[in-house]
Formats: sequence, C-alpha cells, structure tokens
Amino acid sequence: MITDIEDYFSRGCGRCERFVTPNCSARQWAQGLRRLRAYLKEAMAYAEAGIRPPREPRDVELPPELADALEADVELAEAFHALTPGRQRSQVIHLNSAKKSETRVSRIEALRSRILAGKGALER
Repeated sequence: MITDIEDYFSRGCGRCERFVTPNCSARQWAQGLRRLRAYLKEAMAYAEAGIRPPREPRDVELPPELADALEADVELAEAFHALTPGRQRSQVIHLNSAKKSETRVSRIEALRSRILAGKGALER
C-alpha cells in the first residue's frame, strides 16, 4: 500500500492493473497538480509579502427615481451617501427589482426611514 503522497503520484495508486503504467489516473493528475502547487506557491508568496490585488471602485448606478429623490431631499442624500457601499447597493438592488416607476417611487418613500437610520434595504 502506498502511503506517501509523492509515491502515489509518481508510481500510481496501486489499486488496479494500470499501476506503474503511464495510463494510471494518478499519473495523469500529477501534471495538473504540479501546476496547482505552483499557483499556490505564487499565491502564498503574495500573501507573505502583503501584496493584494488592486481593488476597482464600484460606483453604484442610481435609478432615476432615486437620483431625483436625492436631489429634492438634502437630508436623504446625505444619509444615502453616508451608507456603506454595500448598503447603497442593497438599496439600489431593492429599488431596481421593481418594474414600474411608480413602484420605485413608493419604495423610496418606504425606505426613507431606513436610509436615514443608516440601514440597508433588508436589515432589521
């Protein structure tokens, strides 16, 4: 029985007649696993060096009804822009799920108190 992982991938699994032949599945996986190990070493080096991928700022595209409401109500605009980006997206996604403009306007009125309280659309 093979217990060392490197033996497993260099010699084969030892469970079938393909053992120690190039057709052994374990040998076919070895090349992919070598690439995976290389990727993992590269990622660990980045982590040890403290290198992180650059973050792209995501701007929230406001529905026209919300943009109009924010222009008309300064208090609401200040509260909305004080929300975290995730909570802003939460509000926008909730508003954009409505198909009709009238529904979005009524949702803005209903969500006003939540926005002023600094909460997302689905927070309690």
